[in-house]
Amino acid sequence: MERPKFNGDFEDINYRDNLYEYFLNKLPEIIKNDLGKIDLIKSAFNFAYDAHKNQRRKGGEKEPYIVHPIEVALICTNEMALGITSIIASLLHDVVEDTVINIEEIQEHFGKKVSVLVAGVTKITLKKNENGNNQVNSLVNMLKTFQKDFRVIFIKIADRLHNMRTMEDMPDNMRLLKTSENLYIYAPMAHLAGMYKIRNQLQDLSFIYRYPDTYESIKKSVDDSFQIRESKFTKYKDIINDILINNSHAKYRMEITQKSLFSLWQKMLKYNVNFEEIHNLNSIRIIIDIDSKDEEEIRNKCFSFWISITSKINYNISSFRDWIISPKDNGFSALVFDAIAETGELFEIQITTEIKNQIAEKGFANGLRYNEVFDKLSQDITNNNDAELSPFDIISRLHTSFITSSIKVYTPKNKEFILPKGATVLDFAFQVHTNLGSKCIGAKISGKPVTPMHKLSDKDKVEVLTLPNAEPEEKWQYMVVTNKAREWLVKYFRKNSNYEELYKNDDIEIKNKEPLVVDEKLRYIRPKCCNALPGQDCIAYQDEKKIIQIHKRDCFQASYLTSVDGKHTTKVIWKPTQDYATMLKGIQITGTDRKGIIRDIVNIITDEHNVNMQSMNISTSNGEFVGKIYLYVYDNSFLNNITNKLVKVSNVTSVFNLE
Repeated sequence: MERPKFNGDFEDINYRDNLYEYFLNKLPEIIKNDLGKIDLIKSAFNFAYDAHKNQRRKGGEKEPYIVHPIEVALICTNEMALGITSIIASLLHDVVEDTVINIEEIQEHFGKKVSVLVAGVTKITLKKNENGNNQVNSLVNMLKTFQKDFRVIFIKIADRLHNMRTMEDMPDNMRLLKTSENLYIYAPMAHLAGMYKIRNQLQDLSFIYRYPDTYESIKKSVDDSFQIRESKFTKYKDIINDILINNSHAKYRMEITQKSLFSLWQKMLKYNVNFEEIHNLNSIRIIIDIDSKDEEEIRNKCFSFWISITSKINYNISSFRDWIISPKDNGFSALVFDAIAETGELFEIQITTEIKNQIAEKGFANGLRYNEVFDKLSQDITNNNDAELSPFDIISRLHTSFITSSIKVYTPKNKEFILPKGATVLDFAFQVHTNLGSKCIGAKISGKPVTPMHKLSDKDKVEVLTLPNAEPEEKWQYMVVTNKAREWLVKYFRKNSNYEELYKNDDIEIKNKEPLVVDEKLRYIRPKCCNALPGQDCIAYQDEKKIIQIHKRDCFQASYLTSVDGKHTTKVIWKPTQDYATMLKGIQITGTDRKGIIRDIVNIITDEHNVNMQSMNISTSNGEFVGKIYLYVYDNSFLNNITNKLVKVSNVTSVFNLE
């Protein structure tokens, strides 16, 4: 049943009745068959319809606002498996914020549980002349409400998902704000709750609007390879199905899954590979129908399928992961391994059960322990020290809380420290003692010297190296993962920088709705987290001291700043000029060695483009060479001209930029 078209008349009884019938028709049968629940739902529908009467949504068609809470309620029940209380709260979730109705009236009509959820989702709007940050205060309010009822987070995620599904007609400044919050906050929350499909949708929809060119490029690669991949995986699926049937396996189904485009892009960035090198874009998922709730019996059943398959098909031993006995932090539970096709290609197989697959799709609403998953998250940012934390500290702590995997690391005297996965030597040094972190120049692990930014592994024994006159590097504050290290470094650079004297802009005020035009006269900083160049796709942020930072749009720091203080971030328009200051940028160049190739490379850089090089390091092995060159360039177009020329040099196979 399609949603009825609105004719512009909010008093039209037929439209109201048809809209309710549409909503009712979309609800699960178990709810529709309960007359008591239906009466409550109809009461909430009518209450919300009357409250939002004469309100329209922003965007192209400007449909009645009531459509939004209806769709949020349907997401909660159909895609998250939440129940009647969440449906009612979803229908009412914007009433207090956008109408004259107050929370006391919600409680009077629908009870305490519903009013708690509505209050938790309601945005906190600061009064005039009141200090604070709307974005962060509303988020903290939601997390505090979580301690009373976990469902508030899921209603908020559903609210954000529907907003993203209808983001097409929204202005770019709103897209910038919402996509930053999604990628930095709400998608990680959905991941933590095990809601894979919803996380993927939030990420992919944000990907479309935040990085449109990259999205289209990857989507084209996926679409162009679809028929080949479909043919291969259909063949693999048939082979595995024959093996399972011949081994008397029954009560199972198989499906071919695909990574989201955003996760595919992230994997390409993480491993510095191109699209063709990703072997597990698709996976074959075997879903077993088993009635038992005994974990050992479930695991044995999954292993029986694994034994049958690997007795007939070779597999990569190092790829095997047993997430049945030890599920991932977000609840995903399966046996996962890479099988090897006759052609030598790898393809991923996942073996799970119907119940565990439902959890992977809809999250912990199917019965897993919310409190254990989210309790630490809410405690980290709603403790007694809230008043002392800046909005940036709060969001940093929240983001760190998403890292639930941990490692154990030891001092030379075997004192144990537990750190988040991905922690660096510098994180460890600060965890031991602030003075150790502030003077850290590196460490020794198993006698081998490593840098302060070296990522630690589980059970490493770390000897921190220091110098009395050592000073931190600015980029470290963007690379550490623990709150203690990050907060110390941020405060250090705020205190010891002369940014305020050099870069303060009292006569400029950045507003989210207006782009910032940048020329050579504007005073701004380009932080070392991304080293943005003029001409690149960038955003600008202005802090409370009137200092403007410019970051590349795909820099994680740009998402962080926008998710904390979106009203002071905006997109950048670079004014064409030849007078920008030069910036040091690195490129990596690879190819097959030949006589005179280094001379040809240097001539393009120094003679044809008149560029100063800071350093060049080229090494050769077995006729192949890899070179790293650092040079001073004016803007992105200038750098691209150089790399385009270099890639055309005979025997050069690739040239790419180093961050």
